[in-house]
This record gives sequence, structure tokens and C-alpha cells, in this order.
Amino acid sequence: MTFTPEDFKHLTFDPTPGDATATAAMGTKAPSTPLSELFDEAETQAFAKLKIHTIQDFLTYWPRKWNERGEYADIDECLDGEIITTGFTVEHATMKPLPSNPRRKMLIVHGVTDHDRDLSMTLFNAWTAKDDMVPGAHMTVSGELGTYKGTRQLKKVEYDLDGDLLDRPMRTVYPGKAKVTPVWIEKRNAAILDPCAPLPEHLPETIRQAHGFPDYDTAVRHMHLPTTPQEALDAKARLTYDEALATQLALVSRRAGAHGDLSRPYPRRTKHEGFLDAYEKLLPYELTPGQREAGERIREALAQTTPMNALLLGDVGSGKTTVATRAILQVVDAGAQGAFIAPTAVLAEQHYNGLVSDLDGTGVVIDLLTGSMSAADQKAARARLIDGTTHIIVGTHAVLSTKTKFSCLGLVVVDEQHRFGVEQRNTLRDRYEITPHMLVMTATPIPQTIAMTVYGDLDTYELHGIPAGRKPIKSVVVPLQKEVWVERIWEVFADQITHGHQIFLVGHLINRSGDEKPTAEEGGGDYAPEEGPERPPSSTVYELADLARQKLPHARVGVLHGKMDAEDKQRIMAQYASGELDILVSTTVIEVGVNVPNATIMAIWDADRFGAAQLHQLRGRVGRGQYDGLCLLVTSAPEDHPSRERLDAVASTLDGYEIAQLDLEQRREGDVLGSDQSGKTRMRLLNLSTGERIIRSARADAETILAGDPTLRHHPGLVAWLNTMLTPDELAACPWSTTKP
Repeated sequence: MTFTPEDFKHLTFDPTPGDATATAAMGTKAPSTPLSELFDEAETQAFAKLKIHTIQDFLTYWPRKWNERGEYADIDECLDGEIITTGFTVEHATMKPLPSNPRRKMLIVHGVTDHDRDLSMTLFNAWTAKDDMVPGAHMTVSGELGTYKGTRQLKKVEYDLDGDLLDRPMRTVYPGKAKVTPVWIEKRNAAILDPCAPLPEHLPETIRQAHGFPDYDTAVRHMHLPTTPQEALDAKARLTYDEALATQLALVSRRAGAHGDLSRPYPRRTKHEGFLDAYEKLLPYELTPGQREAGERIREALAQTTPMNALLLGDVGSGKTTVATRAILQVVDAGAQGAFIAPTAVLAEQHYNGLVSDLDGTGVVIDLLTGSMSAADQKAARARLIDGTTHIIVGTHAVLSTKTKFSCLGLVVVDEQHRFGVEQRNTLRDRYEITPHMLVMTATPIPQTIAMTVYGDLDTYELHGIPAGRKPIKSVVVPLQKEVWVERIWEVFADQITHGHQIFLVGHLINRSGDEKPTAEEGGGDYAPEEGPERPPSSTVYELADLARQKLPHARVGVLHGKMDAEDKQRIMAQYASGELDILVSTTVIEVGVNVPNATIMAIWDADRFGAAQLHQLRGRVGRGQYDGLCLLVTSAPEDHPSRERLDAVASTLDGYEIAQLDLEQRREGDVLGSDQSGKTRMRLLNLSTGERIIRSARADAETILAGDPTLRHHPGLVAWLNTMLTPDELAACPWSTTKP
């Protein structure tokens, strides 16, 4: 396929189709050669700070961008807006605070050019540049020419003290670190590339030519040392595609391998006499069209001898648990067992209590198994599984233990899939000769590019619509700077409590511990806020609880977080669910699965410290009954700060897919999916928010390659390259790999 400018819109160059030409690489050094053979000890240690130890490490240390050199010119002969290069001698330099952020500094440098013309420059890497900009220092400078108050000035400045980069038509800008500056790296890239032996091609020639890509050796060298913008663009297009292809080859091969497994079919009973029919008669609401459609696809998949391996994708509150319960009961009706696995004990207990309540009177036997249970209780639960007494086991990672054995496991349901690694979710499936069916669920709506790139080995069932009785949630951003607004929060709380309703108050931290950043598992938010002005430290849940008791002395307040022991968590949740507590002050441990229909308000303190998708998940805990829900996003971020813009965007929509796309664009794919999500290639060039066409093309090519050669027996070069691109877990799941899981 031919890529368009839209596919690479994050670049500064417009792609134009062109023929690739091979680089005349005459070096003999293997990519595995350590840099200590090319540089002295000080330089080798500097590269080590960037985790670059060999030629190969540097080859994939991709530049951030390229800048085209302007002509060496007299500024009097140039117009504003031109990119120019000139010699420059420093007269004096002044450090000043940025107007938009006084904590950051800029360096204003004044001097004269080699043509004896006054020139000023503004540099924003002030702390790095200040030692170089001493009076009398001479250098080569390049940038965009402009005029300010009658004085010519340069913007977007690059400078070179030695001047040995002046002859390069293109400047390569690398990500630097501390004193290992982009220019320092650039000055040494040729010394690494020139000795390197030609890199072998791994793409099938028909695919390479169909896309008009340069060969691999040319692409890598032009990535680091382009002579024209087109060379840089062509190189990045090729290498970005390579990342997408590696991921898709792993996913397509894994999917093909799963489809080759054998499973027992579990067709739904035709007579209305089973557990599933009894459950459906007890449902207090009609299934939505989306639930029926997804349920029908799952029903058909469970009736096949090929194991179902599917993702149930739906927005917050779309009724995924009901769909999953119907699927499990279809399997139980056929004489098998079901496993329902959740990432935390709180969520597992919530699912367990919900199923016990929903299936009361049907005869279905449900058990709970978590690591926080006593050894005796765990042993007893496992014994009931082995003898077939238990129909459905609900639990955490404890269910995945080798100690856990089933009489006849028919279906595994994994809730909040993004909290599990790929290999974790396959643990139970891989343990049995007859493969159980699998349904994974996520309450985080997934953009199409994420689904193709991370869940490409799964069939996807989308669930649309909201069950009857769910109320809309209104969201409001509350700035902490406006005290009257903050006081209004407590007035609203008091009013809701008076009317018998309950409140969630969500905090970012459990305890203060210096600079330690809380993880999602610990109950903290997982969003690293953008740089900005100094702001108050985030409040802990205990401080928020004290504040709630101070403001509302008659309110019954409880605290919940992920580091509490299981008994305390269960007790607090039970008290809140039964109405014994008015306010539950919690971390994000209540982000998913918690269902308290009487809860009408959620206030999220320091909301700017959380991602958009996480905020959307949190607010889904209110408005679950007959009452409207209100979510208050409390923040100290100023109105013009990017974090505030994100909160405003979340408050303006209830569309989880739109919010997920926002998170993808702002936080990249890893943050959207969660820190525990594995099974995706470590992509450095491929941008999932803009790369859908590239991914689709790579997907089609991967299917073509594997259809003709499932084990890649006839593509040894491709296998060798994939071994450097994929993670051990990915390789272990590929039928063409010799790596063992």
C-alpha cells in the first residue's frame, strides 16, 4: 500500500514516493561489537548512561527528529522566517524565568555574527547551554531568523562549538540525558555507523518492493545520517512499518496456534430447564440489544470444538458481567466448570457476592479463592473444585496457581484484562490437553489501533448500549483556588447524606512517603502530571477522611485502600454496601466492579493526577441505581494548564471511546492499557494514535506471510530479526520460535 501524509503527520516532512538506494556500507564490525572498541573509556561510559553498550544498541537509538541546515549566510541578506546558519561570537548572556512558568528558565544570548551583525538568541535548554555561552565564545549557530524590537534574532536554535557539523545538510536530533547532549551524540554517530558491517535484509522482497521501502541497511543509516528530508522520511516509514509487522506476526501466529487447539463444545440447552434459563428468569431487567448480540456470538463460539479466545469490549456500565455470567452458565449447564478471575481481592469478592445474590435459588454452587484467604479455606475451596462440587470459582491470581485443579474446566473469564499479562491469562488454558474456552473483558474502551496491536490474537465482541435503569452522570470540574466552590462540595455532601444517599471520596495517595509515586496496585493514580507551577501536595486518603469528619461531624466515614488486609477491606466494603457508612474515602481500588446503587456522588481530589480513562472508570461507580450521579473533579491545576484541559474534556463527554482516544493521544498506549499489560512489542516509532493504516497494512502482510509459511521455515532472516524485536513471552507463544514458555 502507499502511505499518505496523514500516516506520518507527526513528522515535519511530507512523504513523496521514491525509489530506495542501497547505502555503500563498507564496514566490517558486527552489530554486537561493544562501543569500547570504538571509543575511549569516558565516551563509552557516557553512552552507557543512555543504555547504549554496543553498535546494535545505538542502531535502534532512534532520533527524535531531523533539522535541515540552512545556508551559511549574512543575515542582512535574509528574510524573517528563513532557516539560516552563521558564525556567532557571544558578548553576554542572561538567564530569565519563562513567563508561562517561572520555575523554568530561558537563556537570552547577545552577540555578533561573522559578518559583524548584531544577533540575539533564546535557548530553552538554559542549564545545559549557560556554560557554553560565555563572553568571547565562538560557535556555529543555526535557526529560524526573525526580528524583535529592531534586532535580528534566532529561534529554534542549534549551536555547535567545534563547527565540525557545519557541512552536514541534515542535523539529527537525539534524545539526550544530563550532560550527554543531542549534539554530543550526533558528533559520534558516523564513528559508529561507518565501521558497522552491512545489515541483512529481513523483509520478503515482494513486500518491500510493494511498499517502496528502502532496504534495511539503508533505512537504518538514513535514520541516523540523512542527507535530505526525503531520506529521513523514507527511513522512518520503513522502520515504523517494521515495528508494526513484528507485533502483527506475533499476534497472527498466536491466533493461528490457538485456532489449532481442540476444545469441548458446549452448546446451549434447547429445553428451558438449566441454570442459564433460571438465571434469565431472575433478571430484574431486559437484556439490551447489545447484550443479546454479544451473547449470541459467544453462544455460537462456545458450541465449537475450536476454543473461543475472545475479548468482550464495552464501556463503563454496559453490562459485561451479565454477558459473562450467561456464558459461564451455558458451560455449567453442559456439565463443565467456569472460572471468573479478577485482578484484586476486592473486585473478586464483589463479583462473588454479586453472583451469589444473582444466582440465589438456582442451585449453582459458587466458591471464592483468593490469596488472602487462610490456607485451610484455600485448600477446602480447591478440594471442592477437584471433586466437581463447585460449578463456578471466583478469585484472583490464586486461581492460576498450579495448586488449583478442576474436575472439568470449560470456560475462563478474565475481568479487567489490562491488569493481567498475556501469559497470565493463558496460564489455565495452556495447562490442559483439551483447551478451555476463554473470554477476557475490559471496562476500558479500546481504540481500534490498540485492539489490533495488543488484542490482535483475540476475536473482539463489542458491547453497545446501557442497561435500563442506569442514570446519566454529570461531571463538574471544581478548582481548589475557588474556596466558595470547594465549600459548596461539603454542602452538597451534607444534602445527599440527609436524603439517605452515599458518597465516594477518592484520593491519590495512601500515605506520604517522600518522593515515592503510588502505583495503581497500591491504590494511587497512575498519571504523571505535566510540568507546571508549584502546587499543594496531593492529599492522602486519611487526610481526606479527617477533612470529611471535620466538615461533616455527623457523617459516618470509612477508609479503603489496597494495602489494607483482606478482612478489613471486606468489612469496610460490606458496611458501605449495606448503608452503614455515608462516605467511603478510597484510592482507586474501587475503580472497577464496585456496585453500590445508593451512591450518588463521587468527588475525586487532585483529579489532574489521574488519566482520562481512569477518571471515566471511577465515575462509573455512581449513578448505578435509580438516582442521578454526580462526579466532582477537584483540582489545583490552573485553567490554562494541559491537565485542566484534560479534565474539561472528561467532564464534557460520557463516551468512553472518545475518552480512551484522548488518553491514547496524550499518554501513549502503555498508559492507556495499564502498567501490567504485556505482550506488545516495545514500540518506539509507531504511534498508535495516528498509525491505524500502517497497522492494518502490517496485519495483512503478516497474514500473507504466515499463510504460506506458518513456521517461517523459509524466512530465516525474518526469524533472526524477530528474535531481536519481540519479548520472551511473545516469542514463546509463536509456533516458529524455539523459545520455550
